[in-house]
Amino acid sequence: MPALKRLRVAALGALTGLGAAVAFAAPATADPFGPVVGPAPIPVYQFAASGLWVSGLPVPGAYSGSLLAQASARPGETTFSTHFSPQVCGTTAGGAMLQVNYQNLATGDHGSTLLKACDYFPDPAPTHATVRTGSGPVVFAVAVTSANLATNKGQPTLPGVGGFVAP
Repeated sequence: MPALKRLRVAALGALTGLGAAVAFAAPATADPFGPVVGPAPIPVYQFAASGLWVSGLPVPGAYSGSLLAQASARPGETTFSTHFSPQVCGTTAGGAMLQVNYQNLATGDHGSTLLKACDYFPDPAPTHATVRTGSGPVVFAVAVTSANLATNKGQPTLPGVGGFVAP
């Protein structure tokens, strides 16, 4: 079998396995590498965005773009953050960004924000953002996107979804 065909089969197998792992994974409440930003963490139930990284040898690994939520000092505001581990930040996913789109089901408040997943990456996007979600149930969709400086960072990926109750 030609090398290119073997690479395509391996990549398809890895993506299929990653999709199955995400589909059957238990909801996450926090990323162990995430910074503590606000006064109180909010339990976030989600299927995190996920993707593949490559470093050194051309053998990919999987990562998770989990969204963290913290209660803000003001009611109706939530601080979103994400953070990749140092091992993931040293790979092809090091310049990945997390695009978060959210909507409050009770108040209709909605919006979008872009978060930087690796602190050192030289993009002006923040590592955490305080947004107006309103109080009540909030649903969100997350996607790993590329930074403007490096258009292929963090790809390929699968989007994620989730929800929480904002204080």
